[in-house]
Amino acid sequence: EIGDRNLNPERALQADFNYEYEGEHFAIVINPFMNYMQGFITVFRTDSIIDAYPVFEYDQIPESVMYGIDAGIHLHPHFAHWLHIESSVTYLRAHGLDNEPLPLMPQPRFNTFVRIDPEMKAKFKVQDIVLQHQYFLPQNEVAFNETSSTDYNLLNASVNCVWSFKDEIGLSFGVKNILNQRYINHLSQLKNIGMPSPGRNFYVSLTYNFLSTLKNKSK
Repeated sequence: EIGDRNLNPERALQADFNYEYEGEHFAIVINPFMNYMQGFITVFRTDSIIDAYPVFEYDQIPESVMYGIDAGIHLHPHFAHWLHIESSVTYLRAHGLDNEPLPLMPQPRFNTFVRIDPEMKAKFKVQDIVLQHQYFLPQNEVAFNETSSTDYNLLNASVNCVWSFKDEIGLSFGVKNILNQRYINHLSQLKNIGMPSPGRNFYVSLTYNFLSTLKNKSK
């Protein structure tokens, strides 16, 4: 990456509209936005190669616009208090006033959770069981010398438990990329050498919260 000592501060004017509705069993959020930017700093891929790696240079776009929408819903059925269904969508488009796309803009994506809360009252309990699906759409609006990205799906699952006594122990375990999808995110720094993101992988997390110590100190 080659920097530029002569870069000037960015300036931006942003407009947002936010609508939220929250009922007993249903919620929705809609947030369209738009930015007008002067001197937007970004990095461009050049035609040069150094030690087998592509060269990137920082530069500024005199005037550009960035706009899109974040939206989401949360469904909590009356007949199943233990069930939560959440889904969101994110879309972003950015280009200069000449309509040329800006580089390194994220892929549009859908993110959906199905969460089960067992509502256990024992000292050791399962807090929630989560199944997550992510769909990343293709990114074909790319700058000069930037490669496009294909769409892909990710499926993840996790179980979160807690054991409460004077303090609290948290146990989480799960699996990411259950279907072992081969993919490269559009913003991955390893995309230029063709290295994919991790395949199916398992994890375990153990935490200890010193609640009794914190309570004594607060007194």
